[in-house]
Amino acid sequence: MSLSLDITPPLRHPPPPFRDRSLPAVLARFVKQRYMTTARRKKWKDTLRWQLRFHSYFWPMAGLLYLMYIGYWQIEREHQNPTPVEWSFWARWEGRMAKGILKRVERRGWGSMYEWGVAGTYLEKLLARLEDPKRDGRGISEQEVRDGAGVLMVDGVGKLGYDISAKSGRWKQGYWEVLMGLAKVAEHMDGLCKPKGDALTGKMFRWENIPGPQNPRPVPAAWDKDGAHLNVPGITEVEAAMEEPEYYYLHILTSHGFNNRQRLDAALAYADWCDFKGLKDTSAHIYDWAIDIAAGGLPEGADHVVDIQTGVINAGKERFVSENLLKASTALGVWHARHGDVKEALPIFLSVLRARKALPPAPPHMQLQGSGSNNRAISAAERKAQSGTDVVLSWGRHFIDFFREADKALLPTSGDEQPYHSLKEACEEVGLMTYIGEILFATSEHEREKGLSWTRDSVEAAEAVLWFMDEQGVGSEQEGRQRCKECLETGLGNWQEMTRQMTKLARKREGEAKQSSKGWLGSLGLGGNAIDKAIAEVKRWEEEEAQIELRKQKTASLVDVLKPSGNPFGMNTNLGI
Repeated sequence: MSLSLDITPPLRHPPPPFRDRSLPAVLARFVKQRYMTTARRKKWKDTLRWQLRFHSYFWPMAGLLYLMYIGYWQIEREHQNPTPVEWSFWARWEGRMAKGILKRVERRGWGSMYEWGVAGTYLEKLLARLEDPKRDGRGISEQEVRDGAGVLMVDGVGKLGYDISAKSGRWKQGYWEVLMGLAKVAEHMDGLCKPKGDALTGKMFRWENIPGPQNPRPVPAAWDKDGAHLNVPGITEVEAAMEEPEYYYLHILTSHGFNNRQRLDAALAYADWCDFKGLKDTSAHIYDWAIDIAAGGLPEGADHVVDIQTGVINAGKERFVSENLLKASTALGVWHARHGDVKEALPIFLSVLRARKALPPAPPHMQLQGSGSNNRAISAAERKAQSGTDVVLSWGRHFIDFFREADKALLPTSGDEQPYHSLKEACEEVGLMTYIGEILFATSEHEREKGLSWTRDSVEAAEAVLWFMDEQGVGSEQEGRQRCKECLETGLGNWQEMTRQMTKLARKREGEAKQSSKGWLGSLGLGGNAIDKAIAEVKRWEEEEAQIELRKQKTASLVDVLKPSGNPFGMNTNLGI
């Protein structure tokens, strides 16, 4: 007989009793333990009633305040970036957003690819609206051949732009701004591609990163924190980020209804883009096209006013020039100077300067516009001196003007009129003088003194114009003030560099004179005059260098807000200075 003993030790911590956690069991225990008492039930009802009342008031008020903020923001943007009243609500919305981004990028001097992509997205949507006859494009039509056989096509261009002659001037100006904005975005998107169907704000790749039959050894994509550089799509999975810039420029140049100023600005921008891409012959043809556009609006025959082949304005015909012609000839001269063709650039600059100096003075009412006390900001002392009634009325007018539709009656002119000699034109003259001085100094040793003289005159003229603008209260963006600042800074830099070269040349001559005095000329006593002359010349240029430093200190308040610029026209001629 075997005896079994249970020697299992007792559990130190016995498991908790089983509790049914189903919903009916939980409710039963809740009622059984009498958690839902009468007082607690009343408190819950009061809390629920208060929450419903709070949310029924708060969220509608929050939504209304948000809509008011969006409305205020859009009104402010509308005043900063006016859009045509003929456009629909969403067209104007997209136009304001795109123009705001482009202005911010231009003011800052640089923009991220995301910002360019957002601006391009808005502009592409807006362009689709404006070119849709069922929406904002009512009244536009495709250009057809005369017998009505179909849409007009041109080799190398494709379908021409639309016929927008039936639309208003404000609509055309807005449409032109959209196309020019898209061209600017396309320039920054040049050489980029994106996965098919993706937005412009998504991941971008360069074409050399995409593997394919034409690119068996692709360049590794730039590093991306999300790892997109590790998953580069194939050649069949991507498409160009945007159309080529020339598509939008030619869209303007081949459309029917734009004025000469709009077409000329598009032609000059297109020529500059082709020159940037290294297409010198193409840019030369487009500059010739720009001269033809400008000459087409002259009141007299173009051959009598300007030489179409060279862009030089004929002497004695200055009274027939137009603003477009001055702009086109200057741009052609800058292009020649940039490529070192100074023999072609110098006559153009001289003829344009002669024509600008012969412009008639502006009428009295235009002389006061933008440069008097009427347009300058009211200082705190002046505001305090005014009576309280005037201040209230002034603020009342500002409040009413804020909610009033922005005034777009003053559209840019066609550019076929002769400009007046204003502060803006004076700044353009300073830029031309700077260029002429640089060309004369860099191309001929015998003309260096003339080049220095032109440069000195340009600095003095720019300084005088800027001080006059300060006295008249002209803003930084009015009457060409920014151009004058750039001309002053560039002129001072050129003047200093020219003087340094002349100082080196004078010291070299001094050394040669001293070396010659030790030879047979010195034995005859004929070298002393040459040495004295060389020493005097060195002192002259050293004194001029000191004067330039003093001039820089004097004009520091006029140019200290500027970043270094290549020249007054924003380009680098590379003439050897």
